[in-house]
Amino acid sequence: MYKADKTTLEMANFPIEGNIVDHSWPFIITRENGKPDHLAIALLAHVVYWYRHCFDPATKQLGKKYKGDLLQRSYSEIEDMLGLTKREAQEAFQRLEKLDLVHRVLRTIEVSGQFYLLSSTISN
Repeated sequence: MYKADKTTLEMANFPIEGNIVDHSWPFIITRENGKPDHLAIALLAHVVYWYRHCFDPATKQLGKKYKGDLLQRSYSEIEDMLGLTKREAQEAFQRLEKLDLVHRVLRTIEVSGQFYLLSSTISN
């Protein structure tokens, strides 16, 4: 290990939040032509972000960022968050399922008397 310089020390206090892509994903998550599947990678990074733990400094406990037993996202939420069309999101999700990286669980939930069909995701 090398001694930290000024920039490295400043980055230690830089709050990084959001989706992070593992350096191996573009080599593993590829299209049929062997090129990285950037849409599927962005979707997986979104799912992984939500499954990473969070730390509550008040209670000093680790917790999760979502309410239910599984992360629940509609395709319209994915569209808004990642700038994908519904079809792009569905197809990217199907490609991740084929790689056994995520699974969909379809559930009907009730919110204020209205029923919604949501897709829940779980990563392995």
